[in-house]
Amino acid sequence: MSAFAASLRPRAVGLVRLGVWLLALLNGARALALWPQGEWLRDLSVALDVRWRLAASLGWMVVMALAAVAFHLRPHAARRLVPLLLVAYGVLELSMMILFASTLPAALPVLLYAAFVGLAAWALWPPAASPRPSPPTVTQGGS
Repeated sequence: MSAFAASLRPRAVGLVRLGVWLLALLNGARALALWPQGEWLRDLSVALDVRWRLAASLGWMVVMALAAVAFHLRPHAARRLVPLLLVAYGVLELSMMILFASTLPAALPVLLYAAFVGLAAWALWPPAASPRPSPPTVTQGGS
């Protein structure tokens, strides 16, 4: 790995941590927005039931906040969890958009989210160190 890439990795880890917190806040804001509009949204037959969306938003808010706290307290333990969690969240959100929206999602937000997940994987899953060659062994001669 180049020295430039190694110097960028701590900043990228901080950006991923901020992104996980922002996703937790986004889901909390979505839950706050869905709560008062529940009666009106239940009458729409096009969308997913508002109670499921509200429960999913609250669940993702809790999961993302717990992941961010775990990432802050034990960063080495959460390194494998966070990119996988981001992939799961992205797949579920994208599938809900495709299934229940009248139009397909725009390409730019999908590409930006995919780039964020790629950044998280790059920052949190550093390449394995190459194994050091073992020193030569000395054997006793004799036949």
